Amino acid sequence: MIIWRGWGILGVLLIPVGIFVGFGLGRTNFSIAGGLLLAAGGCAALGYWLNIVRPRDRAAKYAQQRTAELAGYIASGNYQPTPGYQPGSTAEAHELAERQVIAEQVEVERAMRNQHTVFWIPMQYLSIGIVALALAELVGLIHIH
Repeated sequence: MIIWRGWGILGVLLIPVGIFVGFGLGRTNFSIAGGLLLAAGGCAALGYWLNIVRPRDRAAKYAQQRTAELAGYIASGNYQPTPGYQPGSTAEAHELAERQVIAEQVEVERAMRNQHTVFWIPMQYLSIGIVALALAELVGLIHIH
């Protein structure tokens, strides 16, 4: 049984793809290990994009939208950073809104990171296990033939 979240299953599916590529190059330990290393590289790159880059971009987009929303509240005089507190000036309101957006952006990014896992391991770190499989194949501890 494999437990995954999000697109984490792709990390597992890259392993047989790498082995298949290795078989295409020949049936030696070097070719199989090379295919596994390709799978590890793909898993690391895809995991990094899904779990790090994409959440960062989405959080930045959220921050832009939230900044525009808070600017509207400030312009209408309805911005209250905490219930019952009205900023004394527009400059203070903009400074408080900027701090609020930064804090919210950090939380949004944190919540969206590492959503793509296999056995609760983020996909980009699964590649370490795949590299270990490649090394085990090279040393002869396992034989994938």
